[in-house]
Amino acid sequence: MDGLDGVPWRRLECTSGAATDVPELIAQLASDDEEEAREAAEQLGYELGDDGTVRSAGPPAVPFLVRLAALGGARFRDAALAVLAALVPPPGEPDVATHAGRGYLAPDATSAPGGASEPAGASETAGQVRRELAAYGADLLALLGDEDPAVRAMAARVLAGLPEEASETVPVLRAAAEGEPDPKAQASMVLAVAALPGADAGWLTELATRAGSPLVRTAAAVGTGWALGGQVPAPAREALLDAARVVPAGVDDEFVWTTGYENRFLRSAAPDDHELALDLIRAGLTAPSAERRYSAVTGASEVMRTWRSAPERVVPALAAVVADADGPVRQHAIRSIALAGRATALAGDQLAALLADRRPSTDPDRWPAPRWSALYGLARMGDVRCAPALAETLAQYTDFPWLTESVAGMAGHADALLAALRSLLASYPTGGAPDDLGSYVDDALAGIAGWGDQLRRLAGELLYLASAPDWEAWPGALPRVLGWLGTDGAPAVPYLRRLVRHDEEEARSGAAVALWRIAGDDPAPVLREVLSDPEIGTALAADAARELGPSAAALAPDFAALLTSDDPWRRVRAAAGLWSVTRDAGAVLPVLLPEAGPDERGALAIEVLAEIGPAAHEVLPVLEPMAFSERRIPYCVGDECILRDERCQHLARTAITAIGGP
Repeated sequence: MDGLDGVPWRRLECTSGAATDVPELIAQLASDDEEEAREAAEQLGYELGDDGTVRSAGPPAVPFLVRLAALGGARFRDAALAVLAALVPPPGEPDVATHAGRGYLAPDATSAPGGASEPAGASETAGQVRRELAAYGADLLALLGDEDPAVRAMAARVLAGLPEEASETVPVLRAAAEGEPDPKAQASMVLAVAALPGADAGWLTELATRAGSPLVRTAAAVGTGWALGGQVPAPAREALLDAARVVPAGVDDEFVWTTGYENRFLRSAAPDDHELALDLIRAGLTAPSAERRYSAVTGASEVMRTWRSAPERVVPALAAVVADADGPVRQHAIRSIALAGRATALAGDQLAALLADRRPSTDPDRWPAPRWSALYGLARMGDVRCAPALAETLAQYTDFPWLTESVAGMAGHADALLAALRSLLASYPTGGAPDDLGSYVDDALAGIAGWGDQLRRLAGELLYLASAPDWEAWPGALPRVLGWLGTDGAPAVPYLRRLVRHDEEEARSGAAVALWRIAGDDPAPVLREVLSDPEIGTALAADAARELGPSAAALAPDFAALLTSDDPWRRVRAAAGLWSVTRDAGAVLPVLLPEAGPDERGALAIEVLAEIGPAAHEVLPVLEPMAFSERRIPYCVGDECILRDERCQHLARTAITAIGGP
C-alpha cells in the first residue's frame, strides 16, 4: 500500500463524487475477513466504473489493485482482480443484454472484430486503465500459474480485456488452458483466448468436443462463436444445446464470465442467430431440471423481447409447458404467453382451458394464479371465450391484477359483460363504501372508458354512482365515462359542475370535457386553469384538447406559449393540443419532428404528425425502422415490452401510410 495516501484522491472522481473513500476501500480489500473484502470489491467496482464508464479514479487505483493480487498483499486476491476485470471488459465478448436493449439502433452484435458491438474502453480514461495494466503484464501472466484456481480464472479474465497485448498473452493463455486442472479456471482461460484477436477457432471447436469437463466444452463452444463472428459450427452447436438441457456445474454467479445468466452466456456465441436462440429455448424447456426449465422460460421471454418474429416461434414451445408439473415453471410460461403480443392467440386454446383452473399461485407475491394470466391474455385479444370468466370476476369483486386492461380489451363483446357490470355498479353503496370496493369499481370504470357509445346502456347505473358522496370526493374515471352518455347524462350535470371546482386537476379536466359533451358547456376556462399546473396540467389539457378539437380553440394562445418550454414533454403536449384546436401544422412541426421516436413522448409526436399528413414527410426516416425492423424498439423493457413495441410498430406503419411513405 506504499504511496496510497500520496494520490490526490480528493481531486479525482468516482461514481459517488470525490474519490475520498477509494483508498479505504482498497485497504479493505486486504482484509482477512472474506465478507469485508468482497463487499469492498463490489463497492470499489461500482465507484471506479459503474455502467461501463471508467471514472478518473480508476487509473491511479490500478497499481495498488495489481499489487494486492500479484504480490500477495491480500488473502482474497481474486476480489482485487475482479475489480480490475470490471474496468476492462473483453472487447470480443458480446454484451447480449446491452445489445438487445438497444433494439433496432444496435449494429450487428458481431460487426466489430472479435464479435463486439463496439470496442471496450472507448473513453480515454478506460484506455489509461488498459495501459496501466499492460505495464504489469508479466505479473498478470504469472498469476495464470498461481496456486489459487480462483486467482487463475480471474487473471485470465483481466488479460482478456487487454487486446493490444494479445500477441503476447494468447499463446500463454492457450498453453495454460491445456494444462489447467480446475474446470472454472480452464474455462476462463479458454474464453479469454476466444475474446482476444487472433483466436484459433479450430482449437476452440476441437475443445468443444474433446474437453473432459462439460463447463470447458461449453466455454469452448461459446468461444468458437466469438472467434468466428457469430458463426457456430455443428460440433460447437451441439455442445451449446447439451448445455441448454443440463447447465454445467460452474455456470453460476461465481463464474466471472456468466454471473448467473446462463441463457445470455449461451446466446452470446451468436447473438444474431435466431435459429440458435430458438433451439436453445426448446432444449431448455425439455430439461429434466425444473430450475432449468424455469430459466429457459425466462430466456424465451428475453428472445421475444429482442426480435419481432420470435413470439410466433416461441409461443408454441411455451404452450407445451403450460401443463408442467412444476408450479413456478407453469405460471411463468402462462404469464409469458399472456404478454406475448399478437402471438398470444397461437396458444388461445391452451389459455381457454386454463380458465377452469382454480389452483392458486405458488408464489402470489411474484406470479398471479394461472387462471388470471390466461384470462388477461384472452381478454386483451378480445377472445369471447373468456367473457364468462371475466363476468364472474366482476360479479364477485375478485382481486384480479389486470381488470382495467381486460375490460377494455372486451369492448367488442360488451353484451357478454353488461349484466355483471350492472350488478357491480348498482351494488355500490351510496355512502361509506370500503376503499377496496371503490378502487375495484374505478378499475372497471377505467376499463369501460373506451367503450364509447355502448356506455349509454349503463346510463342508469353510472348516474347512480354520480349520486354517491364517495364519487364526489374521489371521482376517478367516472367523469370521463359520464361524458359518453351525451344528453342521457343530463342528470349528472350538477355533479359534474361541482367537480369543475374539485381540488384535483384530473377531476376538473374530466368534468369539463363531460359537460361539453352533455350540456355544451365551454370547457376552455376550466382547462386554462388546469393548464397552469406545471406537473400534470399540460398533459390533462392536451388530452382534453385532443377530444374537443376546435371547440377548445380559445386555448390556442395558452398552448402556443408552451411551445418553447424547457420541458420537452410540455412542448410536445402543447404542440398536440395546439394542432388539435387550430390545425396549424406550421406552428407545431418544428416541435414535433425532432421529438418523434419510439418512446411515449415520441409516440404522441408521431400520432400528431400522422394527422398532419404529407407535410410531415421529414419524419419518415424515423418511422421506417420502427415499422419494419426485425428488432424491437430501443430500450423496450418490462413485462409489457412486446405490447408497447407492437403499438409503436402499428403507429409507425399507420403514420407512414398517412404521410405518404413507402
